[in-house]
Amino acid sequence: MELSKNFEHQSAEQRWYQHWLDKNYFKSTPDDREPYTIVIPPPNVTGVLHMGHCLNNTIQDILVRRARMQGKNACWVPGTDHASIATEAKVVQMLRERGISKSSLSRDEFLQYAWEWKEKYGGIIDASGWSEGYCPICGKEPKIGEIKGDEDSRFLFCNQCGFEWNYSRVKCPFCGNEEQHSLAYFTVEGEERYRVDVCNVCKRYVKIVDFRDTGEKVNLDVEDIATLHLDMLASEEGYE
Repeated sequence: MELSKNFEHQSAEQRWYQHWLDKNYFKSTPDDREPYTIVIPPPNVTGVLHMGHCLNNTIQDILVRRARMQGKNACWVPGTDHASIATEAKVVQMLRERGISKSSLSRDEFLQYAWEWKEKYGGIIDASGWSEGYCPICGKEPKIGEIKGDEDSRFLFCNQCGFEWNYSRVKCPFCGNEEQHSLAYFTVEGEERYRVDVCNVCKRYVKIVDFRDTGEKVNLDVEDIATLHLDMLASEEGYE
């Protein structure tokens, strides 16, 4: 067996991380074991993740896995946004789409819109967990994925940290909806290689590419940009 010149962490981590997900090792239910909990401080989403974030989470990962192997009831969960910078940018964007300028509002008026945004999206953030559709590495919501293998096998892709994880098309990765009549997909002009999976319960969507017939290696970072028209179409149809 020939070893690669460099350690290929993607293949090793993907294999073992998926094993932990399949075995529900990240799940934690209170019992008589000694508890051990770490809440992951979320990074500001206004910048790019750097080595400091990587070191911080690596240390937490080691501590939690060690505690679990010591027999403790270990729970490692993503925190919610601790800063309002990114939230403010989203609220300003929402106001702009409504034809409202932030500068025309008083502080109290702006806060009312901010609370409106929080009430709409805060519950989604609070509900996100390891088994749901948010990236289990950095918590980002994916917008593109790929079909690999059988028709119902999907791999979501995080364009922030590059992690891929699988989910089944017969269940919404965001809200867990399994009602088949409310899960659907649409294409543009019958182009089956590019489609959009949608959930009519939580009104979320994921762009899906399917290159199984060509065997091409897909760069989902590139495809995410190349399929911006699908984002626009999904938005026009009322999906987020």
